[in-house]
Amino acid sequence: MDHVAFGTVTGTGTIIDIDLGWTPDRVVVRNLSDTLNFPQLEWVTGMPAGSAVKRAASTFSRITTLGISQLGNGANDTKRGFRIGTDATVNVAANMLAFEAYRAAEPKRV
Repeated sequence: MDHVAFGTVTGTGTIIDIDLGWTPDRVVVRNLSDTLNFPQLEWVTGMPAGSAVKRAASTFSRITTLGISQLGNGANDTKRGFRIGTDATVNVAANMLAFEAYRAAEPKRV
């Protein structure tokens, strides 16, 4: 991996933009406050904006809205990073969220 970022942010229940200075290929966001279900969202390049694979307890599902989106690929984007959507299980107001973001290294040219 070329770039890796870890951090925490307080959930708001509304959109949260994380500006990394680069655009990730993989993002995982976990709600650390929900120690019963440990909900998380995972997004990788190729998935639509706002989607994610969602885990809560031992249940996995694919969501198509309210998940994770890249920031920095649009012509008018001023931030480079990702957006945490308003999924009500993960992005809960006042809950502690942990994130991991990764960007793969560019292939070396020979």
